[in-house]
Amino acid sequence: MGDRYGNPARPGSAVYFTTNAGVIEGSVLTDDQGRGTVDLISGRPLPPRGVATISVETAGTQPPYDANAPSYGEVRITDQFPVILSGVPVVTVSPTVARLGQTYSLEVVDQNGNPLVGGTSISVAAEGTRVKATGNTNVTLDDSAFLDQNGDGDALDYEDVVRGQGITQFTFRVVEDLNIEETGEPVVETVTITVQGPNGSVEIVLTAEGSVASPTENAVVEMRPAEDAATVRLELDD
Repeated sequence: MGDRYGNPARPGSAVYFTTNAGVIEGSVLTDDQGRGTVDLISGRPLPPRGVATISVETAGTQPPYDANAPSYGEVRITDQFPVILSGVPVVTVSPTVARLGQTYSLEVVDQNGNPLVGGTSISVAAEGTRVKATGNTNVTLDDSAFLDQNGDGDALDYEDVVRGQGITQFTFRVVEDLNIEETGEPVVETVTITVQGPNGSVEIVLTAEGSVASPTENAVVEMRPAEDAATVRLELDD
């Protein structure tokens, strides 16, 4: 927090927090730099579509400032902001056959369609003879972000979660490896997709026969032949 002059707020200023999802520490006193920290603990009640709203309140004055502005403590200042409580991984890949020269689309989200937590790693490897995977094959996710997508100026919510290429959508391709010292024609045997992070870990294996397996315990594979796609969901106990 800062004061009307752009300086840190008075040390020991109280800030109060509430949430519509999980549990949050109720208050904090600011330090010499106007900072304070509280913990948000995920849990029930779960937020709508995975996006929680944190409300913050303190006392002070609001702009415009003039000689007759209220003194400190006479005005309640409130604000709110969204936080994604990201869930378990849901990984969709298309097509589902390990094939040389094939381009693949990969979607990595949670069960609400939100990005996974920052620090999640996504890796792709092609196994066989003289082959490799290129494109988005070694990715570490950044923290999620919000953007007023439709410019309506309303409070940020689920519709304003930033998604798309490099965040929830990825592309890779299986090609001949011209740098490897092997003989014989290039042959693709399997393509392995691994997602690891605090949300949980999922490993998906595509074969040359078009089958899809998940060595990960508690993972469920859903085949969609009409779309030539497969979705693997990690199901964790409460």
